[in-house]
Amino acid sequence: MIDNRLYSYFPSDSLVHRMDALSKIVWLFFASTLPFIMWQWWQVAIEIAIVFLIAVLFSKIALGSLLRAWVWFLAMGTFLMFFHVTNRHDGELIAKVWFFAIHSDGVQVGFLFASRVVAILAASYVFVRTTSPRDLVVAVISMGVNYRYAWMLFLGMLSLPVFETEFTIVREAQMVRGIKPASNPISERIQMYRRYMMPMLASALRRVESLAVAMDSRAFGAHPDRTFIDGFSWSVSGLILLFLTLAAFIATIVWRIVVKPGQYRF
Repeated sequence: MIDNRLYSYFPSDSLVHRMDALSKIVWLFFASTLPFIMWQWWQVAIEIAIVFLIAVLFSKIALGSLLRAWVWFLAMGTFLMFFHVTNRHDGELIAKVWFFAIHSDGVQVGFLFASRVVAILAASYVFVRTTSPRDLVVAVISMGVNYRYAWMLFLGMLSLPVFETEFTIVREAQMVRGIKPASNPISERIQMYRRYMMPMLASALRRVESLAVAMDSRAFGAHPDRTFIDGFSWSVSGLILLFLTLAAFIATIVWRIVVKPGQYRF
């Protein structure tokens, strides 16, 4: 099977794919919370490196798809870092570029917040790519959540590949009609999103209406409970991942409180 989608579930037989969905939910929560306990950007960078190794070695995600997705993660982190570098004026003045004054505190905080964003996006990417939407719903319902609310997660994750396919169709249709890209890459990106906005919005509205009619015709929500063919069960590999993540989380908190008090940044 060819992996052409970037942000949707891709079935495989990797170690992370075989983990239960509930363990991965808890892992994602701790992996997304951990960067906000750390107070130095290089500490978050270590977590990013670990998540990258998990994606490459234990998730069997195609390296090309992984790198293409991480380009967007790094771009968002770079934008956030630029915002902090240009708007924080505490600390020593490092340089002045045009009318932007770059200070040491702005660089440090910019690196910290940029690394946090990349860490959260990277962990979320591994979770989405390796977790079946149906397994996720069954796991959430096993926690006692009403299936009507759990089904929203299923529909959200199920919509990602649909919109990716729709985006590809719109792009290829416009290329067939002779729309030429702009010479400037930045201008081309802006024009591209403007051209794709209305077709994608119209497609989304049509699909939402069809989905609502389909759910009503099947009497979704008429009964208090819902059964599934496959039940939920914990996996050994998932519990090991959960234990290691929880141990790292507790160790970081202890290090923060005992060893380095007073150095936390929001």
